[in-house]
Amino acid sequence: NIMGEVGHPLKVVLESDDGYHRSWHNYGSVWTDKVHEPGFQQRKAGAVDHVQVQDQVTGEIAYFKFPCGPAAPPPPKIVIEPVPVPVAPPVVVTEHRFVPGPPIEAPAGPAGPAGPDGED
Repeated sequence: NIMGEVGHPLKVVLESDDGYHRSWHNYGSVWTDKVHEPGFQQRKAGAVDHVQVQDQVTGEIAYFKFPCGPAAPPPPKIVIEPVPVPVAPPVVVTEHRFVPGPPIEAPAGPAGPAGPDGED
C-alpha cells in the first residue's frame, strides 16, 4: 500500500528489469494488489523492480527499488558563494554644491541643437 497526501492524485509506475510492468492511479493512496514476486508467475528469479511514485499536485517524485539495495548517495549540495558588490565612492555635497574634484579628460561631444534664430 502506498500512502500520499489525502486527496492528492498519485501515479505509481513499476518497471522491472525482466520486462514486468504495472501502473496505478488513485487519490491519497494506492493499493498495488498482487505484485508478482520474482521467481514466481513466470518472472525470472533475481529480477529487480523499480517503482516511481509521483504526487500529481505537488510534483514530488519518490523512487524505490526492490529488492532493496544500498541507498543511493544524496545529490551534491550546491553552494553559492557570495560575490562582493563594488562600493561606489560617496558623493560629497556641501551646502547644495558639489565639492570639485580633478578635471575629467574627455573628448568634446557632438554639437548641440541650434539656438533661437539659428544662433549657437
